[in-house]
Amino acid sequence: MRTLLIANGMDLSSGDDEKYAAMMKVASGQMDEAELADWLRANTQQIA
Repeated sequence: MRTLLIANGMDLSSGDDEKYAAMMKVASGQMDEAELADWLRANTQQIA
């Protein structure tokens, strides 16, 4: 996922703990696709 973001001029802005927690929620079914999309919108930033 990060490779795709970087290829499109974006990168994750959250810390390692937040990224880990989000991915664990996805893996366990506690976060669905819409929630992941919202999380990504809130935790990405444009890079140079």
